[in-house]
Amino acid sequence: MDVRKAKKYAKELVNKLAKEELEEVHEELYEVVSLFDEKAIKYLSSPAVDKKEKFDFVKKILDKLDITIELKEVLLEMAEKGDFHLIKVVEQEFKKYVDFILGRVQAELISTTNLDKETLKFVKEQVEKISGKKVGLNVTIDPSIIGGFIVKVGDRVIDASIKTQLETIKRELAE
Repeated sequence: MDVRKAKKYAKELVNKLAKEELEEVHEELYEVVSLFDEKAIKYLSSPAVDKKEKFDFVKKILDKLDITIELKEVLLEMAEKGDFHLIKVVEQEFKKYVDFILGRVQAELISTTNLDKETLKFVKEQVEKISGKKVGLNVTIDPSIIGGFIVKVGDRVIDASIKTQLETIKRELAE
């Protein structure tokens, strides 16, 4: 149910904006999300806290920010309806809409260490060739893969990790 509500708010925001504004507004929304830690989200989702009190809390913060009027309207509507605790999900859903509209896919690169800019650029270019779309690359560090890398694009996975290679060899030896 929460995801459906979040999609509704995300779509409402998309419909208020021109295509050229989507990227900038997403950055603004991401910054707003970063202001609300788990404690604030818990406060905003608590049924014990009065809706008006929650709205005033959110409004006070939003009034201090320099954000697009359309974004502010949607966020205030969420606060008014008691749905502001869904802001992180709204941001994720909005990002999906923006990626779709701009013809972009998100890829996750999992590596054991931070990679240099040239390597990241190379991986991004290769994923763009494979997918035929612009790619946003999110990097995750995971020492448990031992070495190599894993790239995830949608439901496709390119696993060139040493951990997977070792597991494959172990399975083959066991047969």
